[in-house]
Amino acid sequence: MALEDVLLRIVAFNRCWKTSQKRWGGDHPLSAALRQRKNDLQAYLLRAFPDRARLEPDESFDGDEPVFGITLDPPVIIAQNTFSNAAHMPVRVAQKLGLYPEGENP
Repeated sequence: MALEDVLLRIVAFNRCWKTSQKRWGGDHPLSAALRQRKNDLQAYLLRAFPDRARLEPDESFDGDEPVFGITLDPPVIIAQNTFSNAAHMPVRVAQKLGLYPEGENP
């Protein structure tokens, strides 16, 4: 799968997940499935394109737990839209998926 295709899928699943969370809550099975698919696509992106995508701690994110931003370098341009990142991923998820060492803090 091309980087652009993976990125568009991440963006789409992220938007659907946020909508589902607002409508039915984060514990709803649909919300959980959408979040998991987004995380799986992000993991694929990081593994398939290590020269273009990397995890970077995002300390400006206002949430309950530490997160990584998935930085794209160089940014990806699709239909006149520039993407410099592929959404956020909690550190615990990155560790669970084997993308970041267990027990380490970013």
